[in-house]
Amino acid sequence: MAGAIALHCSAYPSGALALSGQALLFASIWKVTGIPATEGQALRSRSEAYRRYPGDDQRLRALVAAARAAERRPSSRAASRS
Repeated sequence: MAGAIALHCSAYPSGALALSGQALLFASIWKVTGIPATEGQALRSRSEAYRRYPGDDQRLRALVAAARAAERRPSSRAASRS
């Protein structure tokens, strides 16, 4: 995806400027505000709850998958209309 964005930006005279803005934004989010530092702080301050979070995420994914499967099943109302 990043390669496609770079290729697209290189087609325009000001493309390098546009691409440098995105690179600066990424660097500031990742290094300056410190996503890794934030995760480290979360591990220190609420270690057990934060470590359990990926498990909670798996349960949420299972719930969403079940809801989507239920949406795909034909309902009895749709069958009675045909």
